[in-house]
Amino acid sequence: MAEQRNRAPHGAAPADPAVRLRPVAGVAPGIYLTGLYGAALLALLFFAALFPGLRCRGIAGAARRPPAASPDH
Repeated sequence: MAEQRNRAPHGAAPADPAVRLRPVAGVAPGIYLTGLYGAALLALLFFAALFPGLRCRGIAGAARRPPAASPDH
């Protein structure tokens, strides 16, 4: 009975599981992941910087005071 307790179960996972990504359409994972992360970063920058101005018709980021009240003139 002691021998059965020391055996690993048949469906046990390996001690060090390795995750391998497969190529997509012949492109290596390092290449397509870089492109995917780059596109996500560009989308994030677009929605943070440009989209509010497009949605509010250019009001976001514009000067709030009229030009006559500005200290530069």
